[in-house]
Amino acid sequence: MSDKRYETKFFECFGMLQDIRQEGKIKHALTDILFIIVSAFFAKIDEIEEIPLWAKSDINLTWLKQYINLANGIPSVSTFRRILRLVNPKQFEKCFINWTRQMTVFSENGGDMN
Repeated sequence: MSDKRYETKFFECFGMLQDIRQEGKIKHALTDILFIIVSAFFAKIDEIEEIPLWAKSDINLTWLKQYINLANGIPSVSTFRRILRLVNPKQFEKCFINWTRQMTVFSENGGDMN
C-alpha cells in the first residue's frame, strides 16, 4: 500500500534528486529531509541548528506528520548538514523552480489568481 502523503507535487519534483548516501545507513528519506528544510525556510528558520528544534516543536511536528513519514523521528542537525553538502545545488534549484511553477496558478489574462 502506498502512502498518499507522498503523492504531491513536492515529492514528484524533489524525488528526481539523486541520493548519493550509502544504502543501509539511511534512516530518513532524502525527500523527507528536504521537505523539513524547505518548510523551515518558509517559517523563516535560517540557521541550520534551528531546523531540528523547529521541527520537534509539538505544533510543527504534528503539521509535518501530515505530509511525511517520520518513523525515525526528526533528523539530527548533522544529518541536515550532511544533506545540504551532498545535494547538488543546480539539481535542487531545478527541482525547486519546477515545484514552485507547478504551484503557481495564473488567470487567463496573465495575473496571479488568489
